[in-house]
Amino acid sequence: MIQLGITGGIGSGKSIVSSVLARCGIPVYYADDRAKALYADSRIRTAVELVLGPVYDGDGQIDRKKLAALIFSDPIKRQKLEAIIHPAVADDYRNWVTDNTAARIVAKEAALLIEAGTYKLLDYLILVTAPHDVKLQRIAARDGIATEEIFRKIAAQLSDDEKAPFADFLIINDGLAAILPQLDSILKSLGISVPIKP
Repeated sequence: MIQLGITGGIGSGKSIVSSVLARCGIPVYYADDRAKALYADSRIRTAVELVLGPVYDGDGQIDRKKLAALIFSDPIKRQKLEAIIHPAVADDYRNWVTDNTAARIVAKEAALLIEAGTYKLLDYLILVTAPHDVKLQRIAARDGIATEEIFRKIAAQLSDDEKAPFADFLIINDGLAAILPQLDSILKSLGISVPIKP
């Protein structure tokens, strides 16, 4: 089995690449979505609240806005939170891989694959990139947040130039370069032939 990582900064459009792979029948593990689900685990909730205080609502769900406000304004708290969440996601991913052993290739999408060091456990890494102004437009349109908050989120991650040396493949998602041919070329180089579906 080939384990393929897909990463990129916020607003790069890595989810688009992942969705194309999923439509091709390639199992995709969405780390950010799984992390959100894992916050509901009682052990993780206890550990998170010890670090961040009351960040859960009355229904026991993580308050995403409160969480973001805390971790993007306090690097120390962000590091402590990541020390809780990243190992939990890594364990969850290993279990997911076990459930998908019949697949020739699987993909793991995560914003912080490089920052967390978990890219080392994968066979290949795709970095999805986009120009800074394009990222800003996408984040503003998607999240409806202030420019200042967008800058804080971008600053919390490595830049594309810092990520690039870790990547085996690069996909340019600037709204001009077609993604499908780039992805098809990568899969063929890995010996994987699947119909790329738009």
